[in-house]
Amino acid sequence: MTDRNCSWFSVVPSVPAVVAALVLGLWTSLGSAAEPVWSIAEFNASKGDWSRISGTTLRIEGRIASHLRGQLRFQSCSLSFHVSPELERKMLRATNLEVVGTVKREGNSWIFEATDLRPLPTDLEQFRSREAALKNPQPDDWYQLAAWARDRGEFYKDQDLINSAQVCVTRGIGMEVSRLTIDDFDGRFAVADKAQELGVPTKLVDEI
Repeated sequence: MTDRNCSWFSVVPSVPAVVAALVLGLWTSLGSAAEPVWSIAEFNASKGDWSRISGTTLRIEGRIASHLRGQLRFQSCSLSFHVSPELERKMLRATNLEVVGTVKREGNSWIFEATDLRPLPTDLEQFRSREAALKNPQPDDWYQLAAWARDRGEFYKDQDLINSAQVCVTRGIGMEVSRLTIDDFDGRFAVADKAQELGVPTKLVDEI
């Protein structure tokens, strides 16, 4: 166990507040749709229900893998998304996209017929906007942000997001440690157990 003021646990913002706030404004302006937005991971998981939801308007977001002649594909999704020339012009040079439309059968295959779309910030920009939106964050706020970044990072095999998740966990654990008294050994062991469960390296857990 080390002193609770160990520098490893200091909470330091990772991006300039002004830049993060600008990204936050962009993300907020895009997030006002009535229908819930499904991630590609969630959409893939719902494949067994596609027959039931066929014809229902869906909003799906993810990272673009390819785009050619009225069809686009998202990373880690085998479904073809059909877009009109008008919608193609709205894509600009986006790497992340939200698509509105319906899933339906075309012959023996499923397709997604898009009726609208809009570019979205990258995942790292979204992470930074979520980070900037945390006002007086508590440990659980950091853990929730870490879970979002870790899930996205693991799904897309994005080490930058995985690393960002680890930073959030470190901040949350650091806050918990900073609130412990020096002689609160039970509290320290409890926080150390949580740190281990959240994937903090053993060497750092031992410093708590």
